Amino acid sequence: MKKDKNLEYVQKLRNGGVNNKAMNYINDLRPVKPAAPSVETPSETPDYLCFTATGESTIRLVNRNNYPVLFYSKDKENWTSWDYSTITLNDGESLYLYGDNPNGISKGANSYSNFTMIGSIAVSGNIQTLLSKEGDILTVTEYCYYLMFKDCTYITTAPELPATTLAANCYNSMFEGCTGLTTAPELPATTLADGCYSYMFSDCTKLQSVTTYVTTWNTDNTADWLYNAGTSAENPTIYCPANSNLKNVSDSDSGIPYGWVQVDLTE
Repeated sequence: MKKDKNLEYVQKLRNGGVNNKAMNYINDLRPVKPAAPSVETPSETPDYLCFTATGESTIRLVNRNNYPVLFYSKDKENWTSWDYSTITLNDGESLYLYGDNPNGISKGANSYSNFTMIGSIAVSGNIQTLLSKEGDILTVTEYCYYLMFKDCTYITTAPELPATTLAANCYNSMFEGCTGLTTAPELPATTLADGCYSYMFSDCTKLQSVTTYVTTWNTDNTADWLYNAGTSAENPTIYCPANSNLKNVSDSDSGIPYGWVQVDLTE
């Protein structure tokens, strides 16, 4: 009878007489444990620019010689290319936006886009998601957000402005006439650009506070940025670095307006 080699090797193993060749053969016969399945790390959801309504509200984008690429969603899963037409929000409903505009939303004084809204709307999220879906661009181009929320009297809060490198007129008149706005977004840039903050919060009568990290203030770049701002607020306050020369530009709508309080930022 022909011997079964497998049985022969197993018998040798029991008797301690297995050489390396035989041992390797036996190892080859053993079942291989399957590899553990790989686990994908879920990607972080971008902090999209968001509009949340109190009561029924509407949002529309008006363009002048300008056509940015934008997408909108109400659930952050199903996205639609926006043709800028009016979008209606029910009470408590949110609208999310992102764009593909690395060269800026607006391009100049005669080529820009701005929102028009009706109803009480809280704006939140990262404004830079209008430039890229991830919102990780920390620079802005000239006139990037020029007039973007001008005369949006119904907005109660503003989006984050995380850019640390500014450009000429990038925020010029961005929130001018937003009479319902109470708190300005933090301004992390430490260096100004030509006209970057000019008229930025002009006529924001309910504005209670502004935080800026600029150390060298130049009123040529901040003309009337707080003109008629905070006039309906109690003790409106500007927070700035202790070494900022903004503290020396008092009683000026291009610096610290009359009636505003200046407080040093803590480390």
